[in-house]
Amino acid sequence: MGNQFFETLNSYFDHIYVITLKRCKERHLLLRQNLKGLNYELFWGVEGMELELNQLEAENLYHSGLTQLILTKNGRAPKDMPLAKIGSALSKNLVYKDIVKNHYESTLILEDDVLFDKSKSNYIKQALHELPDNWDILYFGYWGNTKPVEFKQKVKNLIISNLSKLLIKHNTKAFENKYPRKYSNRLDKSGRHYGTYSFAVSLNGAKKILKYSTHLSSILNHAQLARMDGIVFNGWLFGKE
Repeated sequence: MGNQFFETLNSYFDHIYVITLKRCKERHLLLRQNLKGLNYELFWGVEGMELELNQLEAENLYHSGLTQLILTKNGRAPKDMPLAKIGSALSKNLVYKDIVKNHYESTLILEDDVLFDKSKSNYIKQALHELPDNWDILYFGYWGNTKPVEFKQKVKNLIISNLSKLLIKHNTKAFENKYPRKYSNRLDKSGRHYGTYSFAVSLNGAKKILKYSTHLSSILNHAQLARMDGIVFNGWLFGKE
């Protein structure tokens, strides 16, 4: 079953990256065991502990004020991104650049602590055939805002979004698209989710992220970019240790 699962991923994606850090030697041994049969490239990520916020801001790679503003608008405490998350975001930006450089039409990106449900091989195979031609990003795993929108919640969202127009505090589309929306039997249009430990991007999607995300602060959640066509599986597939 495990080989069939990986064969499905190998056959669909042009390239598969597994992002890890050079110092994580034990993790690399586990990857060789757990990912046997998957055709992947180890991609050396950026070490967050070696970064400095002041230097990142000076290089226009990070903006503290913008990060805190985004968190505040999403109902979270305003604070700087942890250095580990900044390292992760920088690593993914390097992956996007490599995708564009090599013209990979569809790419799977995994973090080195991803967990698979290998019993879902047929499900994934069928779902991939349901993808729209213009997809940008496909989430295999994520968290946050996964419940379907009930009628009362829809009314509440509508009231809040209309009030937001008057108060000019929130993006209306962000409220309307907070939760997944039905697309096909096995796929949904993505909502406002968190986590980029297992996802795929099209070549066009990678180009969009690089074009419209001028700071790390603005790529905290890809699907929140208004120009991104995000898709999620409508069932749990990949998890995280």
